[in-house]
Order: sequence, then structure tokens, then C-alpha cells
Amino acid sequence: MYERFTEDARKIMQSANQRACESNGEYCETEHILLGLLDNPHSIAADILRNLGSDLKQIAAMVRENMPPLGDKSIVTSKPTKLPQTPLAKKVVEYAIEGARNLKQDYLGTEHLLYGLIREANGIAGQVLAHFGITIDKVRKETLSILGLTLLQEGVQVLNKGTYALKGKAVEDPTELAKTITALCQNLSNVTIIVTGEKKAT
Repeated sequence: MYERFTEDARKIMQSANQRACESNGEYCETEHILLGLLDNPHSIAADILRNLGSDLKQIAAMVRENMPPLGDKSIVTSKPTKLPQTPLAKKVVEYAIEGARNLKQDYLGTEHLLYGLIREANGIAGQVLAHFGITIDKVRKETLSILGLTLLQEGVQVLNKGTYALKGKAVEDPTELAKTITALCQNLSNVTIIVTGEKKAT
């Protein structure tokens, strides 16, 4: 499952597991995933939250306030290094995969995990995000905005590389360059279709 996760998304899940272990619990829950996300302030998901006017420290504080009491740390038990996820946490990952699929993306990033956390409204993470006014619609639009800008920046870099080739400078693999440009155009087309569809629906 995790082979499709970006490096940042994997870091979030690793941080989530660590948070769950620190709480002396038996499972990794939605609140641990959200804390793991907040532990990685340079991710796309963190950028989305900031762009929506949210304070990451305030969100983290409310998550901790709503978490169950810590387990008894005086009781030493043998625990696996990787804790199992609760059904709600599993649903978060499932919703994240679905969100990536809806955007026609073959990877799962931090933005998709954020989408999954919000959609699973029964978890502590979803309830905290809702308290701060973070909705699926807002996150989807901000995600498309960020992805569109990133794709445009990548496109400029690739086209600049192609321009250098036209000026007589060697390109290591012209075929690979053409494939990259085609893929970028397809991704931009997907984003445009989704944005246009949303505008028509409103």
C-alpha cells in the first residue's frame, strides 16, 4: 500500500506511529496521523492549512486536549515497533487513496492524507479540523491551486531545457524530455478539467 506514498507522506505515517507509541496506546489513531502531519511543517498539507489561515500549533494543541488520557507508563509491555491502525485510521488512508484517484494522480501525498482526515468526520482529527473551519471543499480547491502552480513551474523548467536543446546544447535524452513534456501537459489538463468541473457545478 505504502509504495505509492510520497516521501513526505511516509514521514507523516512514521511520525504518526511514533506519536501513538509515545501515548502508550495500542493503536495508531486519526489524531496520531494529524499530529504526524503537523510534525512535518514543510509538506504540501501544512502549506494548505497555513494558506487557509490555520495555525499549526493551535491545531496540535486542540488535538492533544481531545486525546484520551495517556496509558499507564509504569506498566512495561512488549509492543511492536509498528502499531496497528484503528478502523477509523484505516478509513483515512482509504479516503486518501480515493482522493488521489479522483485527481487522476498515481501517487499519494500529504495533501491526500489531509483530505482523508477531514472526510473521516468521526475521528478526533476530523472533528478538530472541522472546528477550525477546514472543509473538504476548501482543501480540494487549495490543493488544485498548489498543484497547478507546481505543474506550471515544472513545465517552465522542462520547456527551458528544451529551449536550450534547440539552441544547440545537448540534451541527454530527447525522447525522455518529450515524454516528460507530454506527462506535464496531461497533468495540467487533468487539473483544468477538475477545476472547470467544479466551477460548472457551483
